[in-house]
Amino acid sequence: AKQYAAHGLNMLTGHARFSDGSVSVEAGLMDMLDRMQSGRLKVFSTLAAWFEEFRLYHRKNGQVVKLRDDQMAATRYG
Repeated sequence: AKQYAAHGLNMLTGHARFSDGSVSVEAGLMDMLDRMQSGRLKVFSTLAAWFEEFRLYHRKNGQVVKLRDDQMAATRYG
């Protein structure tokens, strides 16, 4: 964070949070899904890597598998 601030970027003092104060992955996924279903989140059809990662995104034993999920995480945190 210090490197970014040194270059003049405004930084949050802490983690980004949902309005209820949580930082839950599950809340982020539900928000992302809601936005996709309502047309408020659109992804360019040319982003093949994003769609490949989206198709591979899954859960194991009820938990999101955090492998090769960088683009999904970036989308979730917006």
